[in-house]
Amino acid sequence: MDLVGVFLWIYGIAKTINDCGFWQVIVFVPLWIYFGTFGGFPSLIGIAKTRKTFTNSELIYSIGFQIALIFVLFILLNAFGMKSLFGFFVIGGLIQGLFMPSSSLMQERLEFNKNRNPYPWEKKNPWNEMTTQIKDENKKSETLNVDLLREKFKDDGKKLVEKLKEVKESGMTPEEAGAVMDEFIKPKTFYTVIGDLRQKHNWASQQSNELLIREEEEKEGKAFTSEEKLNLEKRKDAAWKVFIDAQTHCDTFFNNHSDVREWVITKSWVDAGFTEEQLQLGNPDALDRLRNKDGWQRVAWTFHVAELVEKKNGPDSCTKQLLFETWAQINSMDYLQEFFGGMSEEDINHWKLL
Repeated sequence: MDLVGVFLWIYGIAKTINDCGFWQVIVFVPLWIYFGTFGGFPSLIGIAKTRKTFTNSELIYSIGFQIALIFVLFILLNAFGMKSLFGFFVIGGLIQGLFMPSSSLMQERLEFNKNRNPYPWEKKNPWNEMTTQIKDENKKSETLNVDLLREKFKDDGKKLVEKLKEVKESGMTPEEAGAVMDEFIKPKTFYTVIGDLRQKHNWASQQSNELLIREEEEKEGKAFTSEEKLNLEKRKDAAWKVFIDAQTHCDTFFNNHSDVREWVITKSWVDAGFTEEQLQLGNPDALDRLRNKDGWQRVAWTFHVAELVEKKNGPDSCTKQLLFETWAQINSMDYLQEFFGGMSEEDINHWKLL
């Protein structure tokens, strides 16, 4: 208990004795332990400080529950002839709430959110039933919703057919039509952008590895025609060109900040089993930016904002516009301190790729 709490405790006991009599202290003590520290007014202040960690329905429920507790307190004080102490509980509870450290409250809330069961009124979020390779980067493990994916692909296919028809009827040259279609099929949402990036990086790496393996086999005397080698080189070059385009698109999506791109690529190397020394040799600047500067924080924050967008708007809804609109809405020093202050060492190591 801090000094403020001790002072309120002593003052409350003295006021109880003065207003209601010595024996009423027996009633005051348990009431103050709960309503002066946890329930009612202190909790309302705590909810206000951590409101960004609540869903809309949970926020309404929590505020309503605390208001109900205040009515319970009022009834109990009246029942024990201690009505005059209600004002003390109001002021004392608000003071207790104001002096509670925001960082500790936020950490408790984040830990609670990790472990809590869904409330009865909460609808199941279909995104929580999906599992994709890139969602695993944020340590999620849900069940694939085949029906949801089928509907999404059907909708995307319909849009593609309509766009092809529009381009065909427009009278564009093949080059112009190709450019329009290339732009149309580029991923437009957070998880599709970084998922596309990782997929194309893995494909390009695979083509390079295949060429290296064939060249080693050639050194060992295995047949390897010039035509086969040429085809492999062409396929490798094409894969890396596509990957470079995906990198450019990814950076554009994140307003030319490279942290998310570098994290996704480096994470793919880590998952492939590359050692720390190999990572350092491959791209030491990227690791330095992620680990020793603020790169990992920007990556963690970006994933957090994207999750908030999809929690509010549904699966595959985090467009560039919504990402940065939400970013601006919650971007404050208090929120940032609470977000990063609530991270465990395991979380930090995940984003630092340690």
